Formats: sequence, C-alpha cells, structure tokens
Amino acid sequence: MDAIIFTGDLATTGMAEDLNVARNFISASPMGQGFVSATRFPTLNASQLPIFLMPGNHDRYVDDNGTPNCRRFDHEFAEYMPNFDDDIGYRIAEKENCQIAFLLADFCLQAATDASDRHVTVLGQGRVYDDVLQSLVDKTDQLKTERNLAGLIWVIHFAPFDCGQHLLLHNYDALLDAANKLGIVAILPLSFS
Repeated sequence: MDAIIFTGDLATTGMAEDLNVARNFISASPMGQGFVSATRFPTLNASQLPIFLMPGNHDRYVDDNGTPNCRRFDHEFAEYMPNFDDDIGYRIAEKENCQIAFLLADFCLQAATDASDRHVTVLGQGRVYDDVLQSLVDKTDQLKTERNLAGLIWVIHFAPFDCGQHLLLHNYDALLDAANKLGIVAILPLSFS
C-alpha cells in the first residue's frame, strides 16, 4: 500500500467536537508498535503512509440536523488536502516512473434546498453542481496537458448511479457523461485505501 485516500464521512458532523474525534483517528501518534494511540483508540497515523482526505456529506453538516455546507473540515484537515481548492483536489501518485492522477471532487450538498426534500432526504444526498463539474473537467484537462500520466481516476464520495432517494447523487448523469468524454479510467466512490 502506498497511500490512504479517504473520501469523506470521517466525522459524524462538521461540528468541532466531532472533528476533534476525527482528527485523533487520523493524526494521533501511535503508542509503541501497534495501531492505537496513547488514548487506546486506533489511528491511521500508525500506518506511516501519506494520508489524503476530502469531505463527505457528514463532514459538511453544520449541526445534528444535517444542515449542509459546513466548511470547518477544510480548515481542520488542510494539511491532508493538498491541492484542494473550489471543491476539487488532486494527488499524483508515482511508482517506478509511472504517474497516476487522482482527482477528488466534493459533490456534497451546498444547500438543503438542493436535496429531493429538504426536510426528509437532505441526509445522504449529494449533487453534481455545474461549476464543480466544470472545475473537475478543467483540472483534468490541465493535468493531462502538463503531465505524462499513465491514468487518471476521479474520486468522489457518492456513488454515481441510482441508489434510491436517500443516497442519491443528483445529476450523476452529467458526471458520467463528462468522464466518458474525457476517457476517465475509473470513478471511485466512497472510502478506500
């Protein structure tokens, strides 16, 4: 394993107390040879691998009611989000003179009114916003032009297919159309390492 890319829902909400728990999971120093910190909780820092993060819908909740678009996560975890700006980030992985670009795109809801029903289904939903998609396309074109990449992978939090109303990524067809036009080799939703 070369790195850990975590695509969100690191915290229950974007409130400070939840982000503190998430920070300990990511960055607490391990105690001894194991994977737990001095407080006896697991920490990804024990892996000694580079860690890259992006927010998920839970990390964007302002409160326990799921009000979207909290931006505390970006400030709290900035050191784990290199090259992340305007809801788009990237990481270039290199191994044996071969480069692969991972582009991370944040499609979390920006407003409760962007959900199917702002009272019931705001939890778990995302939306492919035109401006974020355009930034993703532009960054993809830029990296393709500037680098000799063996592959380019888009990384998102939400699954880009029909998951029902409660886990819906609105406008996912636009994301898939853009990926097909650009020859993206894979779209990786949810967390992986």
